[in-house]
Amino acid sequence: MKMPDWLENDENYKLNTKKDDYVRKNIIRFNSLIKLVQRENVYNCNNEINSSLKILSLILLMVLISASRDTYQLWICILFVMIQMSLNSGKIILNILKKSLLMFIFPLIIFIPYAICAPISIALIYYLKIFTMMIEVQIFISGTTIYDVGQSLKQIRCPDVIIFVMDIVIKYLNCTAYLIRDVLQAINIRNVGKDIHKYNTIGGLFSKIFIKVKRCGEELYNAMECRGFTDTYAKPSVKHMSKKDVLFILCHILFIVIYFYVRSYMQ
Repeated sequence: MKMPDWLENDENYKLNTKKDDYVRKNIIRFNSLIKLVQRENVYNCNNEINSSLKILSLILLMVLISASRDTYQLWICILFVMIQMSLNSGKIILNILKKSLLMFIFPLIIFIPYAICAPISIALIYYLKIFTMMIEVQIFISGTTIYDVGQSLKQIRCPDVIIFVMDIVIKYLNCTAYLIRDVLQAINIRNVGKDIHKYNTIGGLFSKIFIKVKRCGEELYNAMECRGFTDTYAKPSVKHMSKKDVLFILCHILFIVIYFYVRSYMQ
């Protein structure tokens, strides 16, 4: 049997290994989103502290940082935030700082007119407050899972409607992130060379995701209706306070005492 001519001819075809980075980069982003909403163990030193205490600590620090009238009070808040961050491993600290800097870019640009008109010292303090708050938020995120936040909100008597909205959003994010990641992986496997129809691919992706998410929403509603969901959440059992919880509370009490002592002294 004679071989066809096209099998006997040598072709110097070079595979484009770079491809389009938009598929690979989006796969990485959705993997990060899935990791965020997954029910997984937190891997830093603060994972044994009650999540309700962490939420109260976050609210307290936000209020005190915003209410700081002079640099001394602000430096006390910054010192306390730095001590909290130093309890984590080096890898987590770098991750916290990197995400805080990325979050800081938006307010840095938005408040440029204010920084130009206001005195330099006031503008620097204002930006420093924002950056400190962002670091504190990242510390909280790195030490608490989203599901722990929902349980903790119920413990501090948060309205059920807020917990319900947050719970539904998390479930939609989880379902949608898995779906988009799987579709992107399928596109990446079938994609050879450069995709010249990039925007058509993205449009088809979003239309497919919209249909899938709409179907998932209907199924979720039917499942909740069949199970008799009444928009109420059972309060989780109260855990006994550990030694780390007591130490956590004492550190915050000491911080509050120093903060208000400096506040009264400066007045």
